[in-house]
Amino acid sequence: MAASLTAVRSVNGGYVRQTGLALGIGSLAATLVGVVTAAVAPQLATPGSTAFALSGVMLTMVHAAALVAVAVLAASPAARRGWLKNVGFAAALAGLAAQILGEALIRFDMNLGNIFFTVCMPLMGIGMILVGTAVIRTGTWSGWRRFVPLACGIYIPAVLIPAFMIARGPSFLSLAGFSALYALLGLAMYVESSKGDKRRSIGAV
Repeated sequence: MAASLTAVRSVNGGYVRQTGLALGIGSLAATLVGVVTAAVAPQLATPGSTAFALSGVMLTMVHAAALVAVAVLAASPAARRGWLKNVGFAAALAGLAAQILGEALIRFDMNLGNIFFTVCMPLMGIGMILVGTAVIRTGTWSGWRRFVPLACGIYIPAVLIPAFMIARGPSFLSLAGFSALYALLGLAMYVESSKGDKRRSIGAV
């Protein structure tokens, strides 16, 4: 029985590690798109252009990877059960789903896409603040990694929304910073799941 339980936990750790890696790679690509759009290629944000359509496909896939990764994180022991975890992950996942729809729909209908974007950011911000608080209180994650989920939530009201207000529209550098934080979240998931597997392997000996 103990060996079977160890095997199941190891598989779960593998899922966390794999989705964390996918989130990290995808978010790094999204970070690059944000920087390039702000610095040298504004056509990536020009409706109707081929570059706009192609970037939309890539970013929608990245957001989908984030949704899967956060869903897997919700099933992991990073945050103990309770209202912080339940409400936090529910809000974050709803926000990520709205982000996917917004990213896809804005390529065809700017107004409809922006409605989903307006909804997704507050949900993601509130959700990840609650999730991050639950992760810190649980104490399963260590070092800098335990603060990354909270940083993903705080960044939205502290940096992203003010940057959009100042720019009176999308701020691609602040979006790049947002994607960079999710790349760190993917790295944190990868590292912590690897450490967890090592601890379980030692305990099973």
